Amino acid sequence: MHVIVLHQSISEDSAADDVDVLTQVKAVSAALIENDHTLDVISCDLNLEKISVVLRKTESDVVFNLVESLAGNGSMLAIVPMLLDALEVRYTGTRTEALMVTTHKLQMKQRLRQIRLPTPGWKVLPGHRMLADPYTQHERRSRQRKERYLIKPIWEHGSVGIESAALVETEFEGDLNEIIRHRESKLLRPCFAERYVDGREFNISLLEIDGQPAVLPPAEIRFKGFSADRPKLVDYRAKWDESSFEYQNTVPTFQFEAIDKALLQQLRALSIQCWNLFGLSGYARIDFRVDRDGEPWVIDVNANPCLSPGAGFCLALQTGQIPFSQAIEHIVRSAVRPQIL
Repeated sequence: MHVIVLHQSISEDSAADDVDVLTQVKAVSAALIENDHTLDVISCDLNLEKISVVLRKTESDVVFNLVESLAGNGSMLAIVPMLLDALEVRYTGTRTEALMVTTHKLQMKQRLRQIRLPTPGWKVLPGHRMLADPYTQHERRSRQRKERYLIKPIWEHGSVGIESAALVETEFEGDLNEIIRHRESKLLRPCFAERYVDGREFNISLLEIDGQPAVLPPAEIRFKGFSADRPKLVDYRAKWDESSFEYQNTVPTFQFEAIDKALLQQLRALSIQCWNLFGLSGYARIDFRVDRDGEPWVIDVNANPCLSPGAGFCLALQTGQIPFSQAIEHIVRSAVRPQIL
């Protein structure tokens, strides 16, 4: 097959999380060549007319979609698959509607709550069109007078906007509203407050094989050497700043004790439920926090997660002894497989 590898345009002032797409392009391109496909690598920006012309002129069997943002804005992530749908071009990964919902963290969380999947309660600014504070009974029982919240951008991925200053503690809603507004003014992005789950962090990667999601080996992020006053977060520095303490000391492990067997099975089951709920395809990664009572909480649904060597998805492939080129072939095959309506 002839494959177009499509990614967002990168400039000299692009952030580290955006620049990483070039590493993904290199790895995916090498895998496609290894699998005897031919390819073109094309970058795109907000000039949709231009990319439409290029796609029409470049004959291909499928587009490998690596576009994670446009103009440095993650809220525009779904524009490219929307364009590919309009052009009737087949592409890898999750479809437009599912990308729009999972990228918008509040819509994602509301969908999870609708079928009673556990996700931490949240607060939004007054007047926001999304409902706030739908705490579960378990959360209500465990609530303290003062609550800890993690202030997150509504749209972004890759831990954009996540840092120690984003973790706050307050008992007054007015104070929380002011904190959210302050974060919005700093990040220039709409934000919300999510109840902070103090505990362990896990992620589960999934790969579509013959039309079904296969669960890859579970991973836990170990926070090595974190003092009591240092928040245990996989923040922006932990993902992108190789010189930082956070990057060097948030270490993924795939080794577990027998006591974790039931928990890991629960995480696997929740991941499959998330895959089915959002209609994911190709590949995905579900992120969890597990509280001190052993209760798991879905904190993110990553459709089309990072494919860079060393990223969580690729580490799970290695642990599961699935060659990267084989996984890329499964992702391509899932894109050209006839869709069952």
